[in-house]
Amino acid sequence: MKNKIKEFKIKLKSSAHEIKYAQLVLPAGERETNEGSFLTVLVKNAFKEKNHVVSGMVNPPIFQITVNLNPKANPPRLSVLLGRADENKYRNRVVFLMPENIDSNKENEILVSWKKLKITSTKLNGEELPIFEA
Repeated sequence: MKNKIKEFKIKLKSSAHEIKYAQLVLPAGERETNEGSFLTVLVKNAFKEKNHVVSGMVNPPIFQITVNLNPKANPPRLSVLLGRADENKYRNRVVFLMPENIDSNKENEILVSWKKLKITSTKLNGEELPIFEA
């Protein structure tokens, strides 16, 4: 009988006042980072001040993900860095356009998904964000 792979899920409260919590899900287990998702939930009014917000998780040297929101940029954007947490290994970085008018009267969710350590999707409140092309 084969051993069933146990999904790894960790949810952490943030020390940043704009972030309610962040959650990492790795469906193939804690050491298998090739596929997964990273959810950041922002508190109400997080976008009201248009502050720069960074959310992430790191497990050196095997994994890192960072979501960097820059609502003051013109146009507003969000960048995601995904990959190994050492100096010599692969990283994938994608920059996305954020909507101009985000409802700050509610919590907002950013969900990043990836396969084969390549970012496949980034959504804000369930809506796919377009890739920023400079």
